[in-house]
Amino acid sequence: MEVKKLILAINYSQQGAYLLNSSPHENPNDYPNLEDILAYRRKAVEVGKSADRAVLNSVYPGLGNKFEDEFVEAMSLFVHGCEAHSDEELHRSKVLNDEWADWYQANRKPIEDAANAATGAH
Repeated sequence: MEVKKLILAINYSQQGAYLLNSSPHENPNDYPNLEDILAYRRKAVEVGKSADRAVLNSVYPGLGNKFEDEFVEAMSLFVHGCEAHSDEELHRSKVLNDEWADWYQANRKPIEDAANAATGAH
């Protein structure tokens, strides 16, 4: 169940990223579809926060910590940064998101294998 929450949160984030990348602007607040982007990011945060860090850590070492501390925090900072017009929060969001993406990509295959073993999928 926790793995499904992680995947769902990432999918919500990717939907928001797709909208962000579909019409790049320098400032997120200039996006005509910002409300849709923020809605996806809020869903990513909501689902991500509901995932149990300890369970994710038991599926793959460090997964829960990285997911919560980097991915969920990056999504939260993005939403709040847009709402508060905070360049600092938006920058921190990007840094954390990049750290998460780099780590996840480097560990993706063993994470997927561990997740499949944990959920009984093949």
